[in-house]
Amino acid sequence: MQRAMYLVVLLASSGLLACGGGGGGGGGGKSDYELLSAVPAELDAKMADVMAPVDGVDAMIEKITGAPAKFNIPKEEMGKALTSALKGSPEMPGSLDEAGKAEFEGLLNEFAAYKGKLYGTPAAIRALGEHMAKQLVEVPVLATKAKTSLELKAKNPMSSKEEKADANKKLEGLNGIQEEVTKSIRLNIEKTKNLPAKATGSVAKFGNAMKELGVDMGASAAGGAKDAAKDATK
Repeated sequence: MQRAMYLVVLLASSGLLACGGGGGGGGGGKSDYELLSAVPAELDAKMADVMAPVDGVDAMIEKITGAPAKFNIPKEEMGKALTSALKGSPEMPGSLDEAGKAEFEGLLNEFAAYKGKLYGTPAAIRALGEHMAKQLVEVPVLATKAKTSLELKAKNPMSSKEEKADANKKLEGLNGIQEEVTKSIRLNIEKTKNLPAKATGSVAKFGNAMKELGVDMGASAAGGAKDAAKDATK
């Protein structure tokens, strides 16, 4: 009886009497098993976020270069407005009414935000590469923690039959999940090797289009993309 009570106390102090099939102290209340399983989707989302401004360059160029005709203002005035937006103090053309000014200001803010994100892509690519390299190291550790938690859950006398069955099922597929997660990370690392060149092209394309409106976008971002290209080949 005393031994049984000791076991219950031990399990309780270890947090093994908590409900749930994964166990472990993952972030945001997630178990280690859930954190491991979520890696591919989360990585895909990060990749999409990094590449969004690069993939959207043509649409943004069309929107900005079409603005003079839409708002009936000279290109020179458009260029001055864009430059003012980059300086953080958007200037409105005097020919616009209140509704037009509000829409135009929204466009200038969108332009400035987009430019910052596009030109920040090289740094984002480097950060993503570092993140994935760290993930490769963390995956085996996370898988081991998940295995330990699931084994304890399966053996926990206080677990229900359903909880034990769920834990055992997850244990059976754990090695496969670890392999898929590792494969996903490696594939995305390979993809990033082509991203710097693509980012460099988009930066140059956007910069050239804006120069036609009289906006000097600067060359620092293109240089940064080249640096990212060097990093990707290391």
